[in-house]
Amino acid sequence: MSDQNPHDIYRNHHKDILRYFSSRVSSSGTAADLTQETFLRLLRSSISLLNPKAYLLKVAHNVLIDYYRSASHMPVEDISPEELESAMGRAPSAEDTALSREELAILMDAIAELPPRAREVFRLKRLEGLSYSEIGQQLGITRSTIMEHMARALTHCTRRLDEYATQQEKS
Repeated sequence: MSDQNPHDIYRNHHKDILRYFSSRVSSSGTAADLTQETFLRLLRSSISLLNPKAYLLKVAHNVLIDYYRSASHMPVEDISPEELESAMGRAPSAEDTALSREELAILMDAIAELPPRAREVFRLKRLEGLSYSEIGQQLGITRSTIMEHMARALTHCTRRLDEYATQQEKS
């Protein structure tokens, strides 16, 4: 689950997810149901998120695929090519792929710029999925120190990605 409050994530992203489904299914009720399923899956997840909106859109995409595959909805052969294309989404453009690679490079550079202890805490938490207790035992530091390192790391990474996004908007 994200470091953010689930209520805040819902409040900040509900309309975007509902809009995603509304543009891909014919019924507003179905769009609302699929939106609810997306947020239920978020609540059930145990991963930490840097970007809740991106994660929600990926989950929404999977929910939509599941919806179209379900036998109770309609057989796959009854789905029009337009509906299938809409549900599956389009392949990312070369520009989107390049931007994603650039963002990953920016993020990797930002992580490398962190002080060694903050970088290690970040790696253990975000890449290896250890709990704060496990990190504390492994590194011999307190939970509050771990939280300080994580806050510093997340702030730095977010700032670097924001700087990149601002730079992209200007060009």
